[in-house]
Amino acid sequence: MSSSSKSAGKGGDVVKRGFLTKQGRFVKNWKRRFFVLKEGSLQYYESDKDLVPKGQMSLFGAAVVYVEPPKIDRANCIEISTPARSLFVSASSRESLREWALAVQQAAIVASGGKLVLPGRRLQSKEDVEKNNGTAESAQSAGSATSAAEAAAAAAATYANDYDHDDDEVKQPQAGEGNAATTASASAKKDARNAPAAGSAAATTATTTTTPTATKQAFKQQVDAATAKVEADLDDLDPFEREEKLRELRAEPVSFTAAESKTNLKVIAASFAAQAAAWPADIKERKKVRKAAEKWETDEIKLRKVLKGHEGFVNCVDTRDELVVSGGDDGTVRVWNSRTLKKVAVLEQQHEGKVVSLALQGQLIIAGDDVGRIVAWRVSDFSVAYVKRTSNGARCDALVVSGDAKILVSASGEVMQVWDADSGRCLAELKGEHTDRIVSLAIGGQCVFSGSADRTIKVWDMTSLQVTTTLTGHKNWVFCLYVARQKLLSGSETIKMWDISSAHKGKVKCNATIPAPHEKPSVQCLNASPDEAFLFSGSIDGHINLWELEVKSRSKPKASIENKTQFIFDICSVGPQKAPQGRYRIFTADRDGVVKVFE
Repeated sequence: MSSSSKSAGKGGDVVKRGFLTKQGRFVKNWKRRFFVLKEGSLQYYESDKDLVPKGQMSLFGAAVVYVEPPKIDRANCIEISTPARSLFVSASSRESLREWALAVQQAAIVASGGKLVLPGRRLQSKEDVEKNNGTAESAQSAGSATSAAEAAAAAAATYANDYDHDDDEVKQPQAGEGNAATTASASAKKDARNAPAAGSAAATTATTTTTPTATKQAFKQQVDAATAKVEADLDDLDPFEREEKLRELRAEPVSFTAAESKTNLKVIAASFAAQAAAWPADIKERKKVRKAAEKWETDEIKLRKVLKGHEGFVNCVDTRDELVVSGGDDGTVRVWNSRTLKKVAVLEQQHEGKVVSLALQGQLIIAGDDVGRIVAWRVSDFSVAYVKRTSNGARCDALVVSGDAKILVSASGEVMQVWDADSGRCLAELKGEHTDRIVSLAIGGQCVFSGSADRTIKVWDMTSLQVTTTLTGHKNWVFCLYVARQKLLSGSETIKMWDISSAHKGKVKCNATIPAPHEKPSVQCLNASPDEAFLFSGSIDGHINLWELEVKSRSKPKASIENKTQFIFDICSVGPQKAPQGRYRIFTADRDGVVKVFE
């Protein structure tokens, strides 16, 4: 680091300086930059000798959170986010990252008027800080569109000086990707449009859903009261220690009497035994409609439409009947018609964090977020059926529903919970088997399969709630699992195919290992066509590959679709009977913040 006066970030208000690696805002590559942290902003230069920054961002209302796979393909990362933008940076070591994370967090607290900003509870304008500190006089009601418009102008002014010139030579922002001020203003204007007139009743329609005002306010008061208990301690913690504290705060531990455990086991066992009995017939039924796939010309697969609406990453997507459902970083769940691709509903105001998992169960849409909240909406009118918390307060990385739609299984941290899918009542808690986060789940026959960051797959016999065997062989996280034709497909650095016809007896055999034909060999998501003729895989290099499940040689995909983005987080499809002109449709959840439709 130069001591010359002609060096980056020279000045008395500098808090910390040093090299970090940042991800491009538009082109998602990584570049080493010299960062200068000040009390109100973060600047970065091409080198420590430069005088003009390549970019800067205001730290007002900034939240700092640790990020790890599958969200990012880089070690030792944090996300620094404001209502205007997000910045991903990586340090050379965990110790260095902790130092930077704590320094940025403290600088953000100073910039935000002494207010700690937690992920999902970001400040929108400087007037908010004054109100929180009791220095601003009472203005119009919170529901006033005028107040929202004023907040829009304040937000735009706050982030007007944010910029990033790292991508100037490669790519300019596309439509809707304007500068930080425009983004913040557009977001606030959207809030103004959605704000109900003073005194109006909350309305619920088939195309949009609004939580009753009283319920929303009560929920906010509950969150604020709980947060206030630990907020003073959180100020001095780095994001890693803070997350542990918040997990303890969010947790809703469960316990069962011996009689309750016995009764609940009977309910779970009955559901999975019935599913196992129906499994062979279901496979035969899918085979009947599989002939249509033989005429499918895979070389004609093209991007047909982009479904927009989410702000930030789209983390998950699923389909059932004629609905396509997606969840994203903006905390919303969006619903489209799979045939017409028209928006049906936007489900919001229930998630405090980012929606990271989805499961569709008959008449319910169930979503899990990164602060351990599980919310179920009724498909009939998109009203809230129930809201639950994970027992350990950890993010809900995966959700899966049994074949008869009676049982829901969730994964958070190293813990699985079994729920009554209709009522949301917890029936059992399964833990003590994995040594790291469970990030994927699948159901087949009378078994649940759990994939973990510990690189193993556990096979659970749900009639006894015991692990029958552990599958090994992957060298990375088991990011995804899918069951088709009594086979378990697991995605990691490779795709493995397992015979699970006798999994409940602990007998599982790996029939094939498929090298992932990707530039970055990490398969993030797997899904099959409804007739189970094809397997789809998505990866961190943005490619989608199609595989035939019947072929003997599984070393090469039947087709590969180039997708101009990095990171496909999730993938699903509908068959010819649910799409126009008898075609298959593939839906992907992308880092671009959209749901892409391939046909």
